[in-house]
Amino acid sequence: MALAAGGLYGLTGNSISTTAIDAPHLGNRVEAAGKTWKSYVQNMPSNCYAKDSGNYQPDGTPFYYFKDMKTNRAYRQAHWQPQTSMDADLKSASTTPNFVWFAADGCDDMEGCGITAGDNSAAGCCVSTGG
Repeated sequence: MALAAGGLYGLTGNSISTTAIDAPHLGNRVEAAGKTWKSYVQNMPSNCYAKDSGNYQPDGTPFYYFKDMKTNRAYRQAHWQPQTSMDADLKSASTTPNFVWFAADGCDDMEGCGITAGDNSAAGCCVSTGG
């Protein structure tokens, strides 16, 4: 949360379903600079999925804690997407966001399955630009 918003705004727990912080976040700052952004989440079952499912937990990306994501469905759909959407977006420069927040699932981020799972995961490793 602090990385995505510059502070915790009083957040003390993992209350993503009931929290709606009315403050700017990193995505808002990117847009204010005239750039595009998306958050892609590993194993998210579908666009904007806000419930736990397998190793996916919606708190893997901080943006759903914010009021603009909670109250504006079109905004949320445009910015909070499954990792599978990233593959299509990266095929063209016109659909590649200027800024990407990638969140590994609850296993590959080492939170739920331990350090070895994260160390052995391809999700946390290496995006090649061919150089």
